[in-house]
Amino acid sequence: MPREQHFFTLGNVKILTWIIGRRCKNMPKVIEAECVACGACVDVCPQDAIVMEDVAVIIQDKCVDCSACVDECPSDAIVE
Repeated sequence: MPREQHFFTLGNVKILTWIIGRRCKNMPKVIEAECVACGACVDVCPQDAIVMEDVAVIIQDKCVDCSACVDECPSDAIVE
């Protein structure tokens, strides 16, 4: 499978991620029943890979698996 190298900045730290194919092994998932639609994950995502509908929706093709949303979610509704 081809590997794609992605760089992005989170705060003042440059982060390198490797994406194998189109999906990472631990891609974040939203537990819809736990999501309170606060938007914290949308604000922290460096790739703009999360949109808010009734609950947070992660756009898998844009996500680089940095886990910023997992760490930021106050209701622990996003898990890897």
